[in-house]
Amino acid sequence: MKKNKAYELATLMYRCFFVFFLICIMASFLGTLMVYFKIGYFEFNWKETILLSLKKGGVIGSVLGLGLWIKARIQERKGSKKTNQ
Repeated sequence: MKKNKAYELATLMYRCFFVFFLICIMASFLGTLMVYFKIGYFEFNWKETILLSLKKGGVIGSVLGLGLWIKARIQERKGSKKTNQ
């Protein structure tokens, strides 16, 4: 049972990481496009963008995944207490 919950936690953290990683990359690219249309200069550094997106996605994804997992466990316990009463 514990292994299953640990697997759920890891999966949730990975999915949150992946979503925020993609959001960071898209936001950086769209920002670069906005600068291009404003001043006509396009400079997009893939290496820097990917490294920053990995850092931001890792922090946000792990915190959000852990928070959602804890919330689900709390709601699960509250639900089991209500059915036992």
